[in-house]
Amino acid sequence: TKALNFSNHSRWIYSVAFSGDGKLSASCSSGDKFVLVWDTATGTGLRVLDFEETGLIWPLAVVLSWSGDWILFARVRNGDHKTAYLNLFGPSSQEFSSCFKPGVRLDIFCFTINVSQDRLHGEILCGSDSDGYQTHEWALSGSDIEIRKVPTALTEGFVSEMRQASQGSREL
Repeated sequence: TKALNFSNHSRWIYSVAFSGDGKLSASCSSGDKFVLVWDTATGTGLRVLDFEETGLIWPLAVVLSWSGDWILFARVRNGDHKTAYLNLFGPSSQEFSSCFKPGVRLDIFCFTINVSQDRLHGEILCGSDSDGYQTHEWALSGSDIEIRKVPTALTEGFVSEMRQASQGSREL
């Protein structure tokens, strides 16, 4: 097994994701305004996904579709931890973006990306201990990323399981 070297980032790595077959990975750092896509087997950088941004940003998460064709990246701007900016990168240099304001502090942010029957969609779990947690669904509709809140009791159950796992009291 070869260790990946993420030295192309200027600061500490905040999020790493892998494609379903493990052939590709994507990474983002707290000091960069881009996502790097890597060949996992060789450690070679394959693609740099930039976005225009001014000021300091904090990455929240990056995720790849199973095939690695689609990459979803979320970040917040310094000082505004209640607004997420989403960038969806696809094959052939396709890019879509959206501003997401769930109304809670975004201390926790995780999401999924699914491609099914030519439909691109997923889920978002976000929030904080102080503001509570929310679940949302997102979908690419034309050139827009549409996001809607999903009322569910599963959100609190998921957060509770994650807390227990992080405290070492239970394995997921």
